[in-house]
Amino acid sequence: MALLLPMGMLLGGLYSVGKLNKQNELIAIKASGISLYRFMFPFLLVGVISTMFNFYLTGWRVPQSKHQEKIFEEQFTGGAGYTPMSRSNFNLYDSTNRFLFVKLYSEETSTFSNVAIQEFETGQITRRIDAEVMKYDTLHSQWVLFNGIERTMKGDNITFNSFVKKDSVKLGFSVSDILSSKKTPEELSLIDHKNFLDLRKKIVFGGTEEIEVKWHEKISFPFACLIVSMLVVPIASQQRKAGLGLWSEVKLRTNDIMGTALESIPPKKQQRIIKTSKTFLIEHAQFEKMNMQYSVIAIQKKEFVYNYDFIENAFCLNSDIENDTPFP
Repeated sequence: MALLLPMGMLLGGLYSVGKLNKQNELIAIKASGISLYRFMFPFLLVGVISTMFNFYLTGWRVPQSKHQEKIFEEQFTGGAGYTPMSRSNFNLYDSTNRFLFVKLYSEETSTFSNVAIQEFETGQITRRIDAEVMKYDTLHSQWVLFNGIERTMKGDNITFNSFVKKDSVKLGFSVSDILSSKKTPEELSLIDHKNFLDLRKKIVFGGTEEIEVKWHEKISFPFACLIVSMLVVPIASQQRKAGLGLWSEVKLRTNDIMGTALESIPPKKQQRIIKTSKTFLIEHAQFEKMNMQYSVIAIQKKEFVYNYDFIENAFCLNSDIENDTPFP
């Protein structure tokens, strides 16, 4: 949908403005004193409205539809019922000095089993809490640990404290943050996607590049409608000998090829391609600079090339250059 709406605006603008240009209506509009900005105002207005509408679809409606589609497939495709998420043997990094090791998490009961919480200061462990069960209290918005042992380290001294229930541990995430990790970036709304990205940067080391790319895509793609509305008038107002239909087909095929290529390339490879392209452009610029310097030297040595209007009549007086004799 993010690409369908800009393409529709491109086709509509090309055919409408191209039709006016073909019937010489643009010349009449310019002759009547209407400026280009006034003529483009309706296109820009439609572009702004389409951008806002596309922004709403891409940021909220499309992710919600994808999430409902995923639930429907899990419930009805192949007779397999919906299975709640269950994760085992994973780590959570609540902050730079607090780590959580979880043996098992069950979405059905919203509980963590066999949890170990470690706190560090200056590279040394200062406290460790081991609990059999950890649950999230939605009423008080806090985590509660059951049946565990708390160890406190101060130098060489270690103190033990057993507990049946402990609710004084403050963690920087809630159970909803854990549940959101089940969704893919395509299923998250724009706000939830940003919160999920911040959470992953906070509690996980690395591996957030793809999530960040998807978030920027949701923001950047809707603005394609506005960009198309600004470019369609200058493009369609030019005379094309091959016809408007062929010009539109070339644009469509180019967009399809570029879009398919970008979708199939991972983000890390895209960065390598961009880096390689920059290197190629720099080397090409240096090569062109050397050619210009050589051309200046050639002119100083009177190495002339006669150019005529038609390519087939162009020639170079190599013999005169080698003999260093004046041209007739």
